[in-house]
Amino acid sequence: MMRVAGGDAVPRTKLLRILIPLSGSESDASALRVAAEMAPRDAQIFLLHARPGPDEEQYPDLTPGPSEAEGVKRRLKSESIFARANAILASRGLTSADQVTIKGKPAEAILRYANHIGAELIVLTAGGAGQVLDRATCAVLVARSGMERKN
Repeated sequence: MMRVAGGDAVPRTKLLRILIPLSGSESDASALRVAAEMAPRDAQIFLLHARPGPDEEQYPDLTPGPSEAEGVKRRLKSESIFARANAILASRGLTSADQVTIKGKPAEAILRYANHIGAELIVLTAGGAGQVLDRATCAVLVARSGMERKN
């Protein structure tokens, strides 16, 4: 339920869909903490690990698949990034609805995935925010590294 002017309760008909792009850097924690502090408990949180490189979705025939060893190494890195992100969310009573890894230009991957899931908010750190801010069709919140509310 949410409250409106006058104090009447209005049922929320749609869950807030929040996209949090992750790079694997220490600054990911800032975006996760800021999102967790402002997100309603029933929000749907989507985690995206956008890896730089040739865009596998747009050019599947031009990008050779990784060797088996390289594929395992990439999966383990993504799983580690998602595990750390989910631990931060869990410490605040939240869980991710989905987690996806995409290879390509990070800003383009973020924008494409945000549109795909119907994100209403993207929470990211300043590192790659410029292109996303300029082209996003939803709200964008930029969390500075180390940004967290002090109690």
